Amino acid sequence: MSFPLDSLAYRNKLRNIPAIAKVIFSLLNFAIAFFFHPPIQLILALWMGFCLVVFAGIPIKFYLKLLMAASIFMLMSLPALIINLIDYKLWELVKNDVWQGLIFGNHYIYVSRQGINQAFTIFCRSFATISCLYFLILSTPFTDILQVLRQWGFPTLLTELLLLMYRFIFVLLKTANQLWIAQNSRGGYRTWKRGISSFALLVGQLLQRSLQQYQEFSKGLESRGFNGEIRVYSFQRLSNCHHPGSQPIYQRYLFVAMMSWIILICLEILYVQFRCRTLLDFNHVSYKYFGSKQITINQLTLQVPAGKKCALIGQNGCGKTTLFLLANGLYKPLSGQIKWRGQPFAYTHYYLNHLRQKIGLVFQDPEHQLVASTVAEDISYGLCNLNLPLQEIKTRVEKALIDFELTELADTPIHHLSLGQKKRVSIADVMVLQPELLILDEPTAYLDIKHTRQLLSVLAKIHQSGTTLLMATHDLNLVYNWADWIFVMDQGQLILEGEPNYIFSQTQTLTDLELDIPLLAKIQGLSPTDLEIEPAILAQIKDKILQLAKKT
Repeated sequence: MSFPLDSLAYRNKLRNIPAIAKVIFSLLNFAIAFFFHPPIQLILALWMGFCLVVFAGIPIKFYLKLLMAASIFMLMSLPALIINLIDYKLWELVKNDVWQGLIFGNHYIYVSRQGINQAFTIFCRSFATISCLYFLILSTPFTDILQVLRQWGFPTLLTELLLLMYRFIFVLLKTANQLWIAQNSRGGYRTWKRGISSFALLVGQLLQRSLQQYQEFSKGLESRGFNGEIRVYSFQRLSNCHHPGSQPIYQRYLFVAMMSWIILICLEILYVQFRCRTLLDFNHVSYKYFGSKQITINQLTLQVPAGKKCALIGQNGCGKTTLFLLANGLYKPLSGQIKWRGQPFAYTHYYLNHLRQKIGLVFQDPEHQLVASTVAEDISYGLCNLNLPLQEIKTRVEKALIDFELTELADTPIHHLSLGQKKRVSIADVMVLQPELLILDEPTAYLDIKHTRQLLSVLAKIHQSGTTLLMATHDLNLVYNWADWIFVMDQGQLILEGEPNYIFSQTQTLTDLELDIPLLAKIQGLSPTDLEIEPAILAQIKDKILQLAKKT
C-alpha cells in the first residue's frame, strides 16, 4: 500500500538537501507567514508552491488537491466572523459596516465589512502557514525532522512519542484500507444508508483492531529489549552536497532561499510604507458613554496622516476629547475599528502599554496628568513604568529637561509651577517616551501670548524631530497659521478635512457649524474688486501680512 505524502517525502528532488536546512527554511518562512501583511502572505504561499512543484518535483495536481482540502476547511470556519446577528433597533449603529443584510423578525442579520477584512486576514495567514507546512512534510521525511528536533535538544520523551505515533498511523491506515476493501467488495457502500452503517462498523472494528495491534506492537518492543527509551544508531545519509560537483547545487538553493527572504522583506517594507502614510485610522467608529442616550462618536471615519501637523476643530461637545481617549486605547469603541499603522487595536494590557509608548496623549488640564512631587520625578514616571534601566531613565530625563527648558525647575514641586510651566512638563512627560504621534487636547487653553509662543516653539521642535502632531483647539487663527491638515467635527462625525485654505474657503459649512473664519483666511480670500486696488498690489499686501503673522 502506498501513502503519497510519505512516499513523496522520500522521493522528491530535495530529498538529499540536509534536513536541518529545510527545517530552518520552513520555520523562517513560517515566521514571515505569521507576522507579515496579507498581500505578502499570499506571495509567500505562491512561492512555497513554486518551490515544491519546480524544485522538489511534487506533482502539481496532487499539491493543488492538498491546498483545496485545507482551503475548504478554512473557508467553513470564516462565516462566523463575517455574519453578525443584532437587535434591529441597533441597526443605525452598524449601518456603515453593513455590506449586505436582511431583517429576520426582531433581528437584523448582516454581512460585516469589518468581518470580511478580518476573515481575509485570517485566511491569508492560514493559507501561507499551511503552505510552509506542506513544503516541510512533502520535502522532508518525518524521521529526518525528528532527528533535527533531537539535535536541537527537544525532550526525548516527546520525540519518541512522535516516532511511535508516526509508525502506528501507517499500521492503522493499512488496517482501515483492508477493512474498507472487504466491505466494498460485499456491497457495503451500495447506498448512502448502507454506507453510514458500514462506516460505523469500520470505525468500531478499527478501534478493536488498533487495541490488538497496540498489544502486539508492545510485545514486539519488549522482545527486542525495550526499557522505556528508543535508542538507535543514526545512519546519516550522505547528502549531495558532500559529493563531487554537488556543492554548487546546494549553494544555488541557499542563494535562492536568501534572495527570497530579502525580496519578501523588501516587499513588506514597501507595503508598510505605503499603508503607513496613515498612522491612526478610525473606521466607522461609534462610542456612547454608559447611561447616556446620545451617541458621542457616530460612525466616525478619520485618518491621521504621518508627518503632519494636524488640527481638530469643532464646538464643545462635538467629540474631540472622546476621540483622543479612544485613540489612546482608554476607551473601547462600541462598534467599528481603530488601527495603528494598519493593524487593529488589541485591547490587552500588554498591547495597550506598548501602544501608549507610540501614541502620546497630553490632557487639556495638566493637573489631571501630573502625579509626582517634583518636575524631574514626574518626567521619570512613565519611564519607570516601562522598567527601563536606571541609567537610561536618568539620561532620558536629563535630555527632556534640557529640550523643554526645565533644567532649573527639575527639583521644583509641581504645585509651585505656573500653568504654562505645567503645560510644558505635561508635554515632556509624554515626549520622554518617544512617541510617533503626539495628541494635545487644547494645549494653549488659558495661556497668555507669551506662554503660547513658548509652547508653539516647543511643538515646532517636536515636529522637526519627526513626530506627528494632532491638536484640538478653539483658536482658529492659530489653526490657520500652524496646521498642515485640519479635521472639522460636529456631533461625533467628521464634516470636513483638508488643508487650511480649503477648509476655510467652505464659509457656508463653517457658518452652519458656528465656526468663525480666521482673520488671515479672510485677508487671503480678498479679491482686487473688494478693495478696488490693483491685483499685484493686493498680492504684495497679503504676502506682507502673512509674513508678519508667521513671525508673531
